[in-house]
Amino acid sequence: MEFCSPVVIFLVFSAIGLISQLVALIVDYTTNNMLVFVGGLVGTILWFMVLNYLCLIDWTVLAWILVLFPFILFTLILLLVDDVINFKLVEVTDPPKSA
Repeated sequence: MEFCSPVVIFLVFSAIGLISQLVALIVDYTTNNMLVFVGGLVGTILWFMVLNYLCLIDWTVLAWILVLFPFILFTLILLLVDDVINFKLVEVTDPPKSA
């Protein structure tokens, strides 16, 4: 079975995430870590099926958008947070200028 590029990219990133969750589970076995791992595994399987279906019906562009959207959104949020932090630092560190 051959998968389209968005599915392969998603599986690579998901595998990295699941491996890190598995390591966290091995290091600190708690019910919460187990639920996070199982939820991530189930979510990965479901999202894989959705992306694969989109590729099968030739909606590859939508599959790419769905794969890249979290990364784009995360980048925008980081840039926004960086701007807010820098604005607050300038506001706090610059003393008012008197004439």
